[in-house]
Amino acid sequence: MGEVNEREVLEEIGLTENEAKIYLTLLETGSTTAGVIVKKTKLHRSTTYEIIRRLIETGMINYVIKAGKRQFEATDPEKFLDVMREREDKFKRILPELKKKKDIAKIKQEAYVYDGVKGVKTIFEDVLKTLGKGDEYLIFGAGEPVPMHDYLRIFELRRSRKKIPMKIVFSEGAKLIDYYRKVPYTKVKVLPEENMTPSEVEIYGDKTAIILWGEKPMAFVIENKEVADSFRKYFNLMWEQDVMIHRGFEGITRLHEKVYDRLKPGEEYYYLGVTAEQTEEQHEYWKKDHLRRVKAGIKCRLLYEQGTDPKILKNRNSYEGCEARYMPLKVKTPSWVFGYKDVTVMGIPRGKNPMAIEILNKEVALSFSNYFEALWKMSKPFKK
Repeated sequence: MGEVNEREVLEEIGLTENEAKIYLTLLETGSTTAGVIVKKTKLHRSTTYEIIRRLIETGMINYVIKAGKRQFEATDPEKFLDVMREREDKFKRILPELKKKKDIAKIKQEAYVYDGVKGVKTIFEDVLKTLGKGDEYLIFGAGEPVPMHDYLRIFELRRSRKKIPMKIVFSEGAKLIDYYRKVPYTKVKVLPEENMTPSEVEIYGDKTAIILWGEKPMAFVIENKEVADSFRKYFNLMWEQDVMIHRGFEGITRLHEKVYDRLKPGEEYYYLGVTAEQTEEQHEYWKKDHLRRVKAGIKCRLLYEQGTDPKILKNRNSYEGCEARYMPLKVKTPSWVFGYKDVTVMGIPRGKNPMAIEILNKEVALSFSNYFEALWKMSKPFKK
């Protein structure tokens, strides 16, 4: 192999062009002075000394003093393998943190919040941009978009022209039921009000939009295939009425306490997006429940919204078998998720009147569990 190729290989494994030039020169000449190196490499003296210093620091060359002068020599080329292994070990140590940063950046790009009529209109425009003929558009918990009635009628005309099929689930008594039954490429289903959520959920492509209607509507959009597929499966269960609704804090506690019948000692449940918007009475309930959980030998992992009082996380982490962390994203979600085994529960906080939807489906449970695990890996242990 010629010198040019040798130099190219040395550059490929991390040396600069001039570092490779000096190292190869020392291999050829053996022990020599800086003056000889300058003469043979034709590099500036100050540049040569700086490169020699760097190569000494990395262990690629060393020196001895003879007759009052430093004599430099290249270390055995095998040293390169040691250096490369050392670099690989260092990189492996920081690799998990680098991957975590990449994942967080990815999730940040997947989560969006839209405020006001103009912001929510962006979502509907994105529906038309994302979907084409035959692509499914699903809505449940359809609300009353009072500030956008005129816009949405035009939107439905545009959707129909693109032949985008939509399934929409209303609660009994909704004002727009008759209108949507007449819109082409639309299937309507009406469920009892107690089976519905207070927010509108829309699923299209790999995106899930959760819309809270009002004079100033707002929406939270997640662009993630697993999440969209989970909501899609949930919608199909809703369409077939294969879900159970639990209202009020008492209903949620009865739902939660099923873990004591369904989980064995050593098994685990998780909560994702736990909100701090709870009454003092509710906080006290959870403290007592953790004592019961410890006694039952059941474990849990909790991801709280950022901004939750650190005293709450400190309290939860004080219980055996429980680890509580902050969500890795500064996003306030309108719902939380509770899961274990084949059970998934989606909850809407709503202060003193929360509600939860229980889904008994293995595929839905696995999808949400995978999403929780991804966020858990990105989160950091709580510093007490």
